[in-house]
Amino acid sequence: MSNITFKELIRLADKLNMDSELLESFSFACRVKNLTQTTLKCYAERLAYLLEYASKIGKLLEQLSQRDIQSYLMSIMDKVSAATVNGRIRVFKVFYKHLINEGLVGQNPMQNIKLVRAEHKIKPVLAPDEIGRVLGSFNRKFFHGARNYCMVLLTYDSMVRLNELLTIRLSDIDLNGKLIKVYGKGRKERHVPFSDRTATVLHTYLVRFRKSTSGDLLFPMKNGKQITQRRAHRIFSLAGEKVGIYIHPHLVRHSSASQFIRMGGNPSVLQKILGHSSLLVTQRYIHLSNDDMNQAYKQFSPATQLVLA
Repeated sequence: MSNITFKELIRLADKLNMDSELLESFSFACRVKNLTQTTLKCYAERLAYLLEYASKIGKLLEQLSQRDIQSYLMSIMDKVSAATVNGRIRVFKVFYKHLINEGLVGQNPMQNIKLVRAEHKIKPVLAPDEIGRVLGSFNRKFFHGARNYCMVLLTYDSMVRLNELLTIRLSDIDLNGKLIKVYGKGRKERHVPFSDRTATVLHTYLVRFRKSTSGDLLFPMKNGKQITQRRAHRIFSLAGEKVGIYIHPHLVRHSSASQFIRMGGNPSVLQKILGHSSLLVTQRYIHLSNDDMNQAYKQFSPATQLVLA
């Protein structure tokens, strides 16, 4: 069901003898909003599960009740994580809100459906020396090594999302100002900074290797085409495997955000860099290890100021 498109979703509806009009309306509305392909595929994938469930119980999407939705959610709670359940709830809510706004349905079965309570676990992070070891695994004398090195370094330095990284154009780079223009969730444009070190590395990559490749992507394949997300994940993971470190793009972004805070960075500035609409979301990326907490406590412990008899 992964990576399903809206076209495939509509074909699935036809195959199941379900009315695809509501899905076509929602698909058009999403495209008008200029949502990213990643978001569109996420929506389509999660709606496919709802479509199959509706077909299974012999109802159309517009006929589903709150009780039907609750029954579906109960059926998957022991099979998938709470985060997965909540992801589907969020998409179903957006879907039915659109249908209500367009007058395509008379009731919203998601109106009183709440997110399930999920455990908030401390996310692991990579230490700077681990990132350094991963970067040291690339052979920068050749195109792929130089390109992959820059991809990991820029992800760590600028905390860009993978989809943002893979769609950066040459015209989006300002080496002198050390800024890159990226398009985040909802195609929102923002500028993210990078360091002098990264600027130097990018300049070398552009001069020595990028000029001989067609297209206008910053990090293309050798033939100029865009790197797929699966291939990009493989680039990161293979580099980690060489030095015995588990790594993926989001972990690099999260580790960088945590290091930014650890070094005294402002959470509000971090919010802008990460492209979050809310500071509450940014706080999920802030990680303090037990060692950090103990060290801070030793410095600021209230008991250290006590004068004991």
